[in-house]
Amino acid sequence: MSSSKIELQLYIDELHVGTIRPGRHENSWNFGDFEPLICFSKFAPMFGRWSLIMHADSDVEPLSEAAAEELREAEMEIDRHRFRVFSPEQKQWTSLSEVNIDGSMIEWREA
Repeated sequence: MSSSKIELQLYIDELHVGTIRPGRHENSWNFGDFEPLICFSKFAPMFGRWSLIMHADSDVEPLSEAAAEELREAEMEIDRHRFRVFSPEQKQWTSLSEVNIDGSMIEWREA
């Protein structure tokens, strides 16, 4: 998935919400660029919350206890949804176990 020409369609709860352009792969994580469709706005607040928490204590290591608890809650909210990607090129579905979207950046792990 390292070719920048590859595009994947991201689905959340069976709704096509945007396009992923895969970039690098590191350990079990994939990283790429995310271009949302208008219907992503339904899910944007939960990822926005996650992103704000991740960057809130960026100068503090580790996260404060309060921020860590907020982060767990935000991640549990995200995890309640079903994520899949569809590759039009390969005509193949892949289930995802974890997804994080931070602006135009996306990271994910396959199930």
